[in-house]
Amino acid sequence: RTPRKLPKFLLWEKATSFVRHLVPYRNKLIGHLMLLAGLRLEEAAALDFRVLPHTQGYASDELIPMVLNPSLTPTKGSVERTVFVPYDLVFELVQYLANERGRLEKGYKQRTGQKQKSTKLFLNKWGEPVSFKGVGIAFQNASEKSGIKAAPHVMRHTFATYEFLRESEERGRDGALHWVQDRLGHASIETTRIYLHTADLVKHRGLDDLH
Repeated sequence: RTPRKLPKFLLWEKATSFVRHLVPYRNKLIGHLMLLAGLRLEEAAALDFRVLPHTQGYASDELIPMVLNPSLTPTKGSVERTVFVPYDLVFELVQYLANERGRLEKGYKQRTGQKQKSTKLFLNKWGEPVSFKGVGIAFQNASEKSGIKAAPHVMRHTFATYEFLRESEERGRDGALHWVQDRLGHASIETTRIYLHTADLVKHRGLDDLH
């Protein structure tokens, strides 16, 4: 068989370095949602603040489940799924909602005389929901500044690669595949199998570093 073209991903240290170059702060949060929870660009940028979970009852080193309810926030195929978000990221998202978003919403009302009716979490400097094009431009700028070329979908591929490696230690190869399939929202396990090969590349890179 002719092998499928492997999805582009980054080694973890490069991915985290890239996200640090995203500006402004909201784009950094969007990048982290894709890298640390596997959201698509459309899901992260248009996330509805009503689906944000609470940190209460969770330890600071835990992953917090966040239900992507398609009646509230966009998902591919309008299918509900659960993703797991690190405690620190949930905390930062809630802080953004209360502080930065609140300030932008206030500015929107002063500028237009109307209350912002959108329930999208991320707003631009004019207090309006961010655009996918705007996030794409932010990724291009971060690529130039960091010297690390990455489009938004690269973050999701990186998440899937490392999530498979992490889960395979406890669940085994098949269990990890099904886990990643659920986290990514793939309809078919065959779509997820491509990450078996990207994970192998990471393992080989680690062996090369050891040598």
